[in-house]
Amino acid sequence: MRERNVSKREEVLADEVRNLIDAGRLVLERWEHGDLADAVRSLQVDLEHAEGIVADSGQPARSTPIPETEPIRFRNHYRCPNDGTEWTDEWSCQCNDRCPTCNAEIEPYESEDL
Repeated sequence: MRERNVSKREEVLADEVRNLIDAGRLVLERWEHGDLADAVRSLQVDLEHAEGIVADSGQPARSTPIPETEPIRFRNHYRCPNDGTEWTDEWSCQCNDRCPTCNAEIEPYESEDL
């Protein structure tokens, strides 16, 4: 069997592809458990990291933005019962979010139609 020489760049890109596949699985798992906000944030972090890897590799990056699949329809208001942190976020649905202070999953106490 002939061994294939793999460059360091190819190794890094292959690792990143595996990381994105794992991240995609994690996003789907979080989505299925109703944690849309955390799923979206997790995917965003992984995609930003991947874009950096692609930029460093010399390969062309995506030139057009990823289209929004659902319009923003709600401004959700959250209050963490653990530490009192309050925040708002805009989403396409009335979904749970993670407290920015303690990372607890919080349901919106109010949602405004936009």
